[in-house]
Amino acid sequence: MANGEVWTVADWERCRTVSGCADVMIGRGAVSDPFLALRIRGLMDRTPSDEEWPVVLAQLTDYLRKLQVRVAVRHEHGRVKMWPSYLKRTWPQGC
Repeated sequence: MANGEVWTVADWERCRTVSGCADVMIGRGAVSDPFLALRIRGLMDRTPSDEEWPVVLAQLTDYLRKLQVRVAVRHEHGRVKMWPSYLKRTWPQGC
């Protein structure tokens, strides 16, 4: 099992080549691009597109809605604040 700075399909390929490992953890890369696992499996285009942004935004909105039911308002921002900064790595709209 290998990991480390896997943000894109190209990073995943590089990690597998360099390490010789069959399995790679994508961690923060999956937070940055919720479709990364699908891209790696060849089920989506390798490169993110602007057309995907509304789907990502809907996921973020759904997450916020679920937080409002489970977490005190004063704690919501702490659960969400890093996600947009990771999304910005993939989509400029994520700022």
